[in-house]
Amino acid sequence: MHREISPTLKEICRQDLNEVEERTETDILHIRQWMEKQRHLNFVIDDQLILAFLRCSKFSLERVKDKIDNYYTMRTLSPELYENRDPLSPEIQRLLHVGAVLPLPKVESGSNCRIIFLNLGENVDYDTMPFRNILKLFYMVTDILLLEDDYAVIGGLKVIMQCKNPNPKYMLELTPTFMKKHALLIEKGLPFRLRAAYFMNLHAIFQYVFDLLKKMLPSKMSRRLEVFDDTKLQQLYKLTPQSALPKEWGGDNGSLGELTVTWKENVQSYRDWFLQNEKLKSNEDLRQGPSKTYLHDFDIEGSFRQLNID
Repeated sequence: MHREISPTLKEICRQDLNEVEERTETDILHIRQWMEKQRHLNFVIDDQLILAFLRCSKFSLERVKDKIDNYYTMRTLSPELYENRDPLSPEIQRLLHVGAVLPLPKVESGSNCRIIFLNLGENVDYDTMPFRNILKLFYMVTDILLLEDDYAVIGGLKVIMQCKNPNPKYMLELTPTFMKKHALLIEKGLPFRLRAAYFMNLHAIFQYVFDLLKKMLPSKMSRRLEVFDDTKLQQLYKLTPQSALPKEWGGDNGSLGELTVTWKENVQSYRDWFLQNEKLKSNEDLRQGPSKTYLHDFDIEGSFRQLNID
C-alpha cells in the first residue's frame, strides 16, 4: 500500500512522470521481483519507497533499476557519509543546532518542487563541522524527504546555498578528488530530479570550486547551477519567486530560526530508522559480475583527464 496524493500531484504524475495509475501496482511488483533476483541487494524495501523511485525515474523501469542500484551502491562506496548517522551524535547535533540543512515548508508555485536551504556561512565552524559532515546531514535530510515528501519526489528539488563569509579552511577539504566523488553522488546517488542549485554570496576563493563542479557534472545538470550575490537578488527572483524564500531573505517561506527547531526535531524523530537502515547497502561480494568501485565504474580517473584546470 502507498499514500494517497492530491489531485494536483496526480495530474503532474500523469502528465510529467508517465504514471498510469491502473498500472502502478504492476510496476511496483515488477521492481520488487527484480530486487529479489539481485543477490547484492539482499534486503526488502516497502512499496512506498519503490513508488518514490518509480516517480523519480518517470516510470522508466530500466532507469529505476539503475537508480535503486546506484542509491544503495553509493552507501557501500561512501561509508564516511552513510555510516554513523545517529542524529544524536555530537557531529550531527552541531549541524542541526545551527540549521545547516533546512527544507522550506511551502513548495515553489508552478513547479511544485521542494526547496532546500543550505545555511553555510559564518554559522558553520570548519574545526567542528567539516564539509563531509554537512554532506552527511544533507543526505540524511534527503532520505527523509524520499520517505515522506511527495512534493520532493514528484516535483523535484531546488537547492539554494547561502555561503556568505565561510571559513577559508573549507578549501583544504574541497580537493578535486573530493569534488568529483560528490559530484557523482549528486548525479548517481541522489534519486530526485534536481531542478536547480543556486549559490548565494559565493566567496571568490570558492568560485574555483564552483567552476570545477560545473565541469564535473553532465552539461544538462551543470546548466542548472547559478551564482548570485546580494546585488543580483532580482535575477534570483526571476528564477525563484521571492515569496518562496525564507523571511530573512525577503520571502514568507518560514524563518530560519523556526525551521532550525522543526528540522532538528524531525531528523531526531528518525533516529531508529537511521540506525536500523545503516545496513541497507549493496554487498559487492555478492554482485553478479565485477563489483563496483568509484575508480572504474564511475570513472573518476577518466573525468579528471577531461578537465582543463588552470
